[in-house]
Amino acid sequence: MRDGGVQAQGLRTIGAAPERVWSLLSSPAAWSLRPGRFAFDVPEPLPGTGRLRCVLGTGGQVTSCAVLELCEQVPGRTVSWQRRDRLPTGNRTYTMSVRPGPHGTTAGIAVRDVIARGSRADWTTRWDAKLATWLEALHQAVEGQRPWPGATIPDDVRLACSARPETAAYGSVSATALIGAPLDVVWEAVWSPETSRGLNPALVAFAGHVPGTSQREVGEMQYCICRNADGRLTADVHIVSEFAYQRSVLTQRVGPPPTQVLHQVAPADGGTRLTLTLRWPEGLLPEDDPGIRLRLAEHLQQDADGYRAIIEQSARPA
Repeated sequence: MRDGGVQAQGLRTIGAAPERVWSLLSSPAAWSLRPGRFAFDVPEPLPGTGRLRCVLGTGGQVTSCAVLELCEQVPGRTVSWQRRDRLPTGNRTYTMSVRPGPHGTTAGIAVRDVIARGSRADWTTRWDAKLATWLEALHQAVEGQRPWPGATIPDDVRLACSARPETAAYGSVSATALIGAPLDVVWEAVWSPETSRGLNPALVAFAGHVPGTSQREVGEMQYCICRNADGRLTADVHIVSEFAYQRSVLTQRVGPPPTQVLHQVAPADGGTRLTLTLRWPEGLLPEDDPGIRLRLAEHLQQDADGYRAIIEQSARPA
């Protein structure tokens, strides 16, 4: 079955100045007006890309993070974003527009995609309903009928991101490294998202904290933008599930697969011992591939050794 282009568009007239409507519609906060969504901008431009925006979304039992790239903008009038995290890259685009009129400001949101031809009717029906709900929420926020969306992650998205797998048993592998640096230095480096960027610079293009989430406690969220060999830009997001200052922190991947990493630091002769433990719900890995556990352990040891190299290098006098 051949694929074809399809588009849905919603329009809403709002009794407010175009500048006020644009200030919300063009911002990351507008995405929080969709149920189960939260968006934030990547603060640094990446070589070879336009401005990036991440959108955390929850749907049923699945939570994911889309990566959008700015592809066209006329300030104050229209802005378009394309999906960069799925193949073919850039197939889905979102266009937000503002047009002044005699009875107010017309706000528009359009979605364009390429899908299987036999699914076009269902796709259009679903998006017509989504856009109507989205624009109604935008209308209410601009006209003061509901709170203007803030920069804090909505409760429903936060709870979905922090949900743990319903399992009583985990498989695991561990790796250790003795790092020639004080415990507090190792703790800070392990905590910093910039260090995770240095562990795999060929893949990780940017790493940072998710704005609007807590820091240095349970609930903090960090993310990284990855350049994939197939041209996609994807986002990995992790949330802190357990925290003991300068002792241990447990992070959980947001979205599938629901893996966890326990980071532990302890003083040792010659410096600080770092222990990394990767955990996954039993049954997640294929039982007929005995080598996969070994490959995971090798990858984890590479991370532990990478932490040691980065920390010891930074501790050396210039």
